[in-house]
Amino acid sequence: MPWTWLERLAQSRSANTYRVAVTLLYLHWKANGGPIKLANGMLAMDGVSRWSKQRALDELEQFALITINRRQRKSPIVDPVKVPGALLHQSGALVRRCTSAGAQTHQILPNLVRRRSYGV
Repeated sequence: MPWTWLERLAQSRSANTYRVAVTLLYLHWKANGGPIKLANGMLAMDGVSRWSKQRALDELEQFALITINRRQRKSPIVDPVKVPGALLHQSGALVRRCTSAGAQTHQILPNLVRRRSYGV
């Protein structure tokens, strides 16, 4: 999970927002960076109801972490916003850019993304 996301999610009021954020980032990675159609059934496995999903998506949108294409009577299409300051390594580990004395290095941090198979 990008460090910027963690910093912004610290302001969240609900644990379901974290669950939705982790699921979104994982599915975004599985889709090779494309937008995600976020169905209710996917989140039901984590105990997130459709109403909680809607509140979580609204909160993530307020934090400027995602953009949502809402569709009438269909699953929303969600696209995580590219935030500066963090990358995801190919292995799934978080890589944070560190600048010291003008040189740019990368620090690999522990993997914060839960691996799960959603059949994508």
